[in-house]
Amino acid sequence: MITPVAHKIIQVGNSLAVTLPTDFVKRYRLKAGGTAFSQSVNGEIKYATSRGKATNYQRIPDEEFARLILRVESIYGEALEKLAKLP
Repeated sequence: MITPVAHKIIQVGNSLAVTLPTDFVKRYRLKAGGTAFSQSVNGEIKYATSRGKATNYQRIPDEEFARLILRVESIYGEALEKLAKLP
């Protein structure tokens, strides 16, 4: 589970900015003037040190997802069971 971290919001000119935790900055060797990317998804903001590949996920109803899972299991069930038993 990912533990949420509080970020201080500061005024920078006419804009607002969010501080990054020291351990995150050190881990990814971030420097002032570098670039970080953010994405807002369902009210959550996610940060990254590089731009990920663009994805266009389509939301599907749970019933359709369940049918898809059953179809995958019917085709690949035996292989999935063998893979699950590998060390």
